[in-house]
Amino acid sequence: VLNSELKISFPKDMNVKYIIRGNGKEKVIFKEETKRGERIYTFTATDLPDERRYADAPAHAWFALHVIFFIENYKNEKGETVRYLGGLDDLYRLNYGFIKELNKETKPVLKQLVDSLTKNAPTQEQKARNIYRWVQENVKYVAFEEGMEGFIPRDANLVCTRRFGDCKDMASILTLMLNTAGVPAYYTWIGTRHLPYRYEEVPTPIVDNHMICTILLDGKYIFLDGTDATCVFGTPSQGIQGKEALLSIDEKNYKVLTVPVPEKSVNTFTDSTFLEIGADGLIGRISQDYRGYYAMGLNASLTYTLETNRERMMRTMFGRGSNKFNLVKFDEPRKHDFSRISLSGEFMLPDYARKAGNDIFINLNLFKHYLGEEIDFPKRKMPIELDFHFVRNYVTVLKIPAGYKVAYLPESKSFYNKIWGFDIKYEQKGDAIILTQSFTNEHLLLTPDQFQEWNKVLESLFPLYKESVNLTKI
Repeated sequence: VLNSELKISFPKDMNVKYIIRGNGKEKVIFKEETKRGERIYTFTATDLPDERRYADAPAHAWFALHVIFFIENYKNEKGETVRYLGGLDDLYRLNYGFIKELNKETKPVLKQLVDSLTKNAPTQEQKARNIYRWVQENVKYVAFEEGMEGFIPRDANLVCTRRFGDCKDMASILTLMLNTAGVPAYYTWIGTRHLPYRYEEVPTPIVDNHMICTILLDGKYIFLDGTDATCVFGTPSQGIQGKEALLSIDEKNYKVLTVPVPEKSVNTFTDSTFLEIGADGLIGRISQDYRGYYAMGLNASLTYTLETNRERMMRTMFGRGSNKFNLVKFDEPRKHDFSRISLSGEFMLPDYARKAGNDIFINLNLFKHYLGEEIDFPKRKMPIELDFHFVRNYVTVLKIPAGYKVAYLPESKSFYNKIWGFDIKYEQKGDAIILTQSFTNEHLLLTPDQFQEWNKVLESLFPLYKESVNLTKI
């Protein structure tokens, strides 16, 4: 952009605040002037570089240069100063106006439903679990808004009758049902991870774009997002991790809470491959274990994938080694609960192990993760968004054929820095060689000052993918 200009004009008896955000904000020049009874703010910037868009970048607001402006106060016809959005108290007053007339009564149909869901529940938590699960399974999320419907939730009794609603409607029915059951529940505004703003910093409606229900159980706040049909009770939906939530207590009181980020040990994926060397190549069995957000994501994929596309989906998920991978069979997913799913299958992989005389060479790195994922540092200025904290384990077990022994086993190696790292471990146990690859992540966002450390891990990792196990005849 060679030249960019933004002008804002407003009455002189009005105060407007502004915030400049994004890459290149230091290049913005601000000028204020008064003309013919109006105040004018002018923002100009020149020679702004073109921003390349990356698929793994967060939403535009995280890096794009932009100006947020809002009315702090103004003078009415009596000359009195009226606060509008001077701070968080003002934003809450505005938001509360959208819910103050909401859900004045629980009608008989909804009351009977709540009673049926909770009559055999021995604890407050079980009541909450039952109600949350019912809403997830029976109220379809449909994002539709017109005019002020973008801000005002619909009555919970209507949502119950219709069986569909947007995020505000989901929050409405959850909050009324839970309170009817005696579980303390609160309407809650929140910005998803698409937005980088904090309530104290940007006390305007732009700070949030979502609504959920928050409950209080045994002194602990639990965030319930009715729009996520596969979210596990007690775990925040993936899109609100680490975000601030504005919880409504009553007309005058509110709380700003921070949604927790589940630890990496909660979100684990373990892929185990059991290999034997056959006459026509490798014969293998696969076992995959998904937990936490991995399980929730898979559950959603399984729910919304047509049966006719299920085999193609499994081939993609199980593929490894080379493009000659052939999935022979797969079993139906075992859903232990919504936070854990197991998959299994069998395959053949021809022409993967190489024979030379009395020796067999096989590269047990069936997966070469992160190849091509080096960050273009220092050129790239946009941050990188990661889905969640995780631990990923890939275990490959090769049965040593009868009449062979191990001639060469690659060296194990670990590399960690303050950003992330890996473990590559080779070991022999009886007639089996075991390779374990482990990767961890404890970031939701990587910023440019962390890119170099990310690349250092890959520099240590990629050479290890070239290592092969050598078996020789006894």
